[in-house]
Amino acid sequence: MKINKVHIGLRTIKSAVAALISMMIVDIYGNSVGKYVFAVMGAMQVTQKTIKQSLDACLTQAVGVTYGAIIGLLLLNSPLPPFIAAALGIIILVTTYNTFNIKYPPIMPCVVITSICTVQSAQPVTYALGRLIDTFIGLGVGLIINIYVFPYDNINVLRKTSESLDEEILKFLYDTFNKNGQKPCIGKARKYVNDLTSQIQTFANQWFLLDDRQHREDYELYKLLDKNVETLIAHMKAIDYMEILGKLDDVNIELLKQYGIEVDERETIASEEYNIVTNYHVNNLILIHQQISEILQKLNLK
Repeated sequence: MKINKVHIGLRTIKSAVAALISMMIVDIYGNSVGKYVFAVMGAMQVTQKTIKQSLDACLTQAVGVTYGAIIGLLLLNSPLPPFIAAALGIIILVTTYNTFNIKYPPIMPCVVITSICTVQSAQPVTYALGRLIDTFIGLGVGLIINIYVFPYDNINVLRKTSESLDEEILKFLYDTFNKNGQKPCIGKARKYVNDLTSQIQTFANQWFLLDDRQHREDYELYKLLDKNVETLIAHMKAIDYMEILGKLDDVNIELLKQYGIEVDERETIASEEYNIVTNYHVNNLILIHQQISEILQKLNLK
């Protein structure tokens, strides 16, 4: 069994703070021990990585626990034994989640159903409403803390990923044309492209709600960067798949010299068709990389 290094992250601390505040709020009223459990579950559910994920979780759980409370109350008034009623309610709820392809686990709504069906209360409707309020308090507190208390910012990860991708592009150019004995490889570059796309999506999900000009400008630049690197990888793959590289023209030789790459200008057995294809992909690769470098400069990455 692999044991990871002990690390207490910021989201872990925010989850604990949200749970603590939620318990303090619900402690003001009532004497039900269950109120703390529902408040904490609500707070934990919405302390997600990004603001969009938190909002999605908050809305989904709010609708889910309300639906669960309705199912629980309906089954409570049925002639079924409490345990059977709770089990039937869980089947109904999980089936609904699967039908509508709801990605969040239906744990909280199932707990609500079980609580309503099995807890003996003289006023079941009042009890159900109380558990809904407890849950909504937790959801609200968790959402507010996740949005306004040290919101997640992956800008440093984006910068590191972009810089690493830039290094791999340059390495590919060197290994392909500098005849240094290293076989060119685009594996790492493709990984960084996938990472960059994922991090850009995270960036968008985190800041879409906040009217921050700097983040909007950065997001547009990163989208442009992502579009360029996808095209660039296509040209890198085309060059990598060629068994024989054609002879480079003077324009591409001069462009590569700007990278410090001295091209071996020996004769090649490649046909004229290979020459045309090679020069096409090399020229586009270099020009797109120059555009990427300009974007990185605007993002203060160089």
